[in-house]
Amino acid sequence: MLGMPSTMCGSSQKSKEKVKSPKGAGTCQQHNATWEVLSATDILFLHAVLGCDTTSRLYGIGKNKAVVKVKRDIFFARQAEVFVDSGSSPEDVIEAGNHALVSLYNGEKDETLDSLRLRRFYEKTARSTAALEPRTLPPTSGAAKYHSFRVYQQVQVWLGNGDQDVPPEQWGWKVSDGRLVPILTDNPPAPQHLLQVIRCLCKTGCYTMRCTCRKNGLDCSMACSECRGVCSNRSLSVVDSDSEDELTVD
Repeated sequence: MLGMPSTMCGSSQKSKEKVKSPKGAGTCQQHNATWEVLSATDILFLHAVLGCDTTSRLYGIGKNKAVVKVKRDIFFARQAEVFVDSGSSPEDVIEAGNHALVSLYNGEKDETLDSLRLRRFYEKTARSTAALEPRTLPPTSGAAKYHSFRVYQQVQVWLGNGDQDVPPEQWGWKVSDGRLVPILTDNPPAPQHLLQVIRCLCKTGCYTMRCTCRKNGLDCSMACSECRGVCSNRSLSVVDSDSEDELTVD
């Protein structure tokens, strides 16, 4: 079983009790201003959804922003309840995860992750000529689905429900070569009609004009059969990260 998150500071209080870091408690004291007087269930949810040892970090989303959100946004805080409920269904977790992520990325309550991602893409490309890094956008619904599954499984483990109650293979993980590895998404990298337009088959690094993508003035992408976009033919420019008040102490 994985240990409790560091922000719990060894507290064994029940999930509905309030948690406040004592003075002079080392690392806890550094977190005190941000995590003070949050319910234990909120702390578990925030620690998992923002990224811990078993879940992915959300690029550009700071801890301070998330704590303020859970304190002031009732709709966002309500999503945490789904992740601490041992009886939540996969559909409940997917829906709550989507709502929580849309809220963290400052979307509208009735907006979907994919529509928010598209809107952010238009906004960023309209104000900059630099190549857009996908990580600066909200995640796709496919990626969010499995992230939410892993968040739920981790929170349940922290609450004392073991792998038999919430099997990782049913909550965002798969077994590969005898090891658990995260499922990243079930979406293709792009619509099929786009994947059939331009992609390279390079096996030597895409350094020359023999690379179909380079020849057409395009960066390589996940659609390329060999390099998968990890090669010399890729722009390194990054549009603003939109990172907000992120804590330097984990």
